[in-house]
Amino acid sequence: MQSIEVMRNMLSLITIFIFCISCKVSEKSTITKEHYSTLDLNSNQGLIGDSLNPYVKFEALKEAVKLKLEKISSAESNVLYEEYLNENSELEARITDLEQPILDKYHSQEEVDKSNLENLLTKLLENELELKEDEDGNYTIKTVFNFYYNLFHKYVTDDYKDYLYLKSEENKEIYEGDASLNLTFTELGDRIIDWEKFIKKYPESKLSSQVKDQIARYQIDYLLGLDNTPTTEKSEDPEKRFIYQENIEEFNRFIKIYPNSPTVKLILLYQANFKNSDAIDLIRKEQEK
Repeated sequence: MQSIEVMRNMLSLITIFIFCISCKVSEKSTITKEHYSTLDLNSNQGLIGDSLNPYVKFEALKEAVKLKLEKISSAESNVLYEEYLNENSELEARITDLEQPILDKYHSQEEVDKSNLENLLTKLLENELELKEDEDGNYTIKTVFNFYYNLFHKYVTDDYKDYLYLKSEENKEIYEGDASLNLTFTELGDRIIDWEKFIKKYPESKLSSQVKDQIARYQIDYLLGLDNTPTTEKSEDPEKRFIYQENIEEFNRFIKIYPNSPTVKLILLYQANFKNSDAIDLIRKEQEK
C-alpha cells in the first residue's frame, strides 16, 4: 500500500509537470522552451506506447521526484527509488530507440554522422544521460554513473545510501565486454569484499537478497573468470588443467588480507577441485548453504 500511495502522489506531480511543459508556462521548471526547442512533443517517433517525447518525460519525472523527496520519509524514499528506477529503465529504452539511427553510425567517419553524434552527446550530458557500451558492443543510453546516488542519498535510509554509493562506483566502468572482464581480478575481489561488508552491516536490509545474488555472480567470475579471461587453463585432459599463476597469486592475496571472508572457503574449494568437471556445481552448492 505504501508503494502504491507514493507512486500515486508522484504521478500527480508528473501530471502537473507535463501540463506545464506542454503549455510552456512554468518558469520554475528546469525544462525550458529553448532546451527542448528541437523536440516535437506531438511526434510519435521513437516512442513506445506514449504520446510524450521520452526526453521531456524523463526530465519531468526527475523534477517530480525531487519535489516528492522533500516531503516524504526515508522509508518512503526507499520505495520511491525502486519505483523510479523501474520507470527510468523504460525511458532509457525509449530514448535509445529514438536515437538508434545515430547510434547505428557510431563508428562512421562521415562528417554528418560525426556531427550528429557530437550533438547527441551534448544533449545527453544536459539530461544527465550518457552512452554505455554493453557486453555485445552495442551502445545504449543510460543515466550517468552517479545519477541515483546524487538524487537520493540525502533522503533514503543508510543501507540504501551505502548501496547507491557502491553502485555509483561500480557504474564508472563497464564490467565485461566480448566475454572478457574489463577490470582486474584484484578489483573484482575487492568488489566482493565491499558487498560482503554491506551484508554484514545491514543483514536485515530489503536490498540484501539482490546484493547476495550479485556477490554470488562476482564469486563465480572471480574463481572461474569469463570465456576470454579465464583463471584456469582448459583441457580435455584433467591433468593438463592448471590455474594461471597470476590468479594463484590473487587468490593468495585475497586469503591473506580477508581471511574471514566467506569467499575464502570457495577459493579453497575451487583450488581443490578445479580439475573436476563438476567444480562449478560444487561452488554453487556451497553458495546456497
